[in-house]
Amino acid sequence: MRARFPALVLLAGWSAQAQEGAPVELHADRARVRSDLEVLTGHAPIDADGRIVSRSSMHPDHARARAWIAASLRSTRGMKVSEETLEYGENLANVVADLPGSDPSLPMLIVGAHYDSCAYDTPGWQPRRDPAPGADDDASGTAAVLEIARMLAGRGGGYARGVRLALFDAEEEGLVGSREHARRLRAAGVQISVALVLDPVGYNAGGGNLLFATYDAAFEPRARALETDAAALDTPIRLEAVDEAAFGGDGRADHASFAAEGYAALHLAAFPQPPQYHTQQDDLGIVDVDYVAAVASLVASHVAARAGAHASAPSQARGGCTSAADPWAVIALLLVARRGRSRRRLVCAVLLAACRPSLPVPEQARVACGGDAECPAGFLCVASRRLCVEASGACVVRSGATA
Repeated sequence: MRARFPALVLLAGWSAQAQEGAPVELHADRARVRSDLEVLTGHAPIDADGRIVSRSSMHPDHARARAWIAASLRSTRGMKVSEETLEYGENLANVVADLPGSDPSLPMLIVGAHYDSCAYDTPGWQPRRDPAPGADDDASGTAAVLEIARMLAGRGGGYARGVRLALFDAEEEGLVGSREHARRLRAAGVQISVALVLDPVGYNAGGGNLLFATYDAAFEPRARALETDAAALDTPIRLEAVDEAAFGGDGRADHASFAAEGYAALHLAAFPQPPQYHTQQDDLGIVDVDYVAAVASLVASHVAARAGAHASAPSQARGGCTSAADPWAVIALLLVARRGRSRRRLVCAVLLAACRPSLPVPEQARVACGGDAECPAGFLCVASRRLCVEASGACVVRSGATA
């Protein structure tokens, strides 16, 4: 066992340095994405009353769709969910879910889509009565945002920046929900790093896996950051960042509401649009579920990195690590091995001791420990550094002094 100490310590230091600044690889659950799409498009029951036939802001099923979306987000650990009533129209509201960051002074990230649907290009379509499944536009974006919420909340460790997941209402009536949301944020002086709007992301023309990120020239660095992360990830998505000026502007999606308020915003969309766009034939059969899941994975991974993902292992901590020969790593490893701790705790001890993260630690998470009994439920103690680590396998810094 002693012969392995230098290798383990070296691995701890190398891992921390290798992943510094890299996107956090997150993977969507295809089955969940498929299930959400089935519910949103009326192929599966949404509540005790059965299926919906439309999410149009003027249809009776619209409120049921919103209630289901809100309930889905509330079932996601760590999310603070609210419904933002709109001044325009009747019974309209955005659904907003916040994943708080540890540093409220940092501008937050927004990931959004619109949950309403329409079939205006179907002759004679009546929005208060007729079906409008809106599978591609924009059940695909809505399902992706729901899955992104689960991935971000489920990775553990938390984030420096706050992340907001927003499902906007009445986009098909003139960007109503996003426009009101962005105006309220600006009036409240809220800072936003970037708003990413997914609309639509379901129709995968020719199976080419193309995803376009359109941007105003002022926000090009945000698009390039997304390109950089996409290139670093193992993703089938072929991302193309395009200045919207190349095709005369892009003011038809919810990202435009944020840009109008001076916020950086990107429109993520599949292209070309399907022939069934804005018709009653925009149904589940034209959506590539694997593509939706891949888009969700890409966006979640990008957001986790840009939100300053706290280390679920210190290798992801911002600020880097000390040298691989950090004596604290050796001491921690010796103490843990001597006490006969589990292999998982041994690895956690090495990683935690070798890396000295500089991310802020929330006050309520500062746990100095001398034994397991002094750690929160689900945590173990590495007493040599007064650190509590998650017993689930994620090694999370829980100390007030990170050296």
